[in-house]
Amino acid sequence: AHAVKVSAWGYNADKDAPRLVHNNETALFRMSNGTTMLIKEYRQVGHPELETFSLYGTDGSYVDFTWRDKGVITPLTVKEMRDPLPEEVYKAFMAFYGDEEKMLGGHGGSHAYLVHEFVDAIAHNRQPAITAWDAARYMAAGVMAHKSAMRDGELLDIPDWGDAPEY
Repeated sequence: AHAVKVSAWGYNADKDAPRLVHNNETALFRMSNGTTMLIKEYRQVGHPELETFSLYGTDGSYVDFTWRDKGVITPLTVKEMRDPLPEEVYKAFMAFYGDEEKMLGGHGGSHAYLVHEFVDAIAHNRQPAITAWDAARYMAAGVMAHKSAMRDGELLDIPDWGDAPEY
């Protein structure tokens, strides 16, 4: 599913910042399948830097590095949640970076995986798992959320350029 509508609000924690600057924004989205999504981008809060997410489903949820399934809570490490990179890819990245934490990069270690997926799609003449159309949907949702926050929560449609063509 992808976002189709958004209403968002922002807050300037720095009273001297220009009007278009929000240190913190909260956006509520309507998705193409009728569900909702909440995204919070908080840059100035009394909390150390943290990148995380939560998923809530009817049969289970992922919250604070745990899988919660109708009362059973299973702790998970970031490493346990990753699929292994192909051995030759892992070795090539490690040879360059020399350290696994640096090699995996930020955003939960996604960088090596994104690079591998992109290069592998080109090498095997296939559509990548995340296409330019997917990326446009992600970016449009964020842009329209910020625009809504600048308009005090106005409900806005999110433009959509459709699905990627068949490869």
